Order: sequence, then C-alpha cells, then structure tokens
Amino acid sequence: MLKKTKNILLSFWKSSKGCEILEIYGIPTLIVFITIGLVNKTSINNFTQNFLESNLTIAALLAAFGVASVTIIMTSSSKNIEVAKTMLTARLNIN
Repeated sequence: MLKKTKNILLSFWKSSKGCEILEIYGIPTLIVFITIGLVNKTSINNFTQNFLESNLTIAALLAAFGVASVTIIMTSSSKNIEVAKTMLTARLNIN
C-alpha cells in the first residue's frame, strides 16, 4: 500500500509542472497564513505556536476517532460483521 501511494505521488510530481505545484500548494498556504496572521494580529512566534497546537489537536482527534470507529465495528454483534470476521480472503499483493 505504501509503495503504491509513493508511486502515485511520484507520478503526480513528475507529471506536474513547477507553476502547477506552486498553484496547488504555495499560493493557498500563503493566503491562509496571511489571512490568519492578519485576523489574529499577533506576532509570528505566537501565531506559529497556536497554529501548530491546533494542527496537533486536530490530528490527535482524527486518530482517536479512527481508533474508536474500528473498535466499534469490531465489537458490534451485527450479522454482517460476524460474517466478515470469519471470512478468509485470498488477497494477493501484486507489485
């Protein structure tokens, strides 16, 4: 899975031009930082600290919800889940 994701991202980067990557990542990031900085009217250090804390909090919440949803699915007593738990798969990794 990680190899496929890496290949997809590398193909995207190879097929994209420099100006396209700037349009996709650079300009929106710059606009967000300038907008939040102007709204908060704080120093760069305070803004960066608050921004990183917010990102870490959001990432932790997303991870917690992911773990919780998998736990709920695995502990439920639905017929579909019971069938899925007992079913063997013939998965092949083709690289």
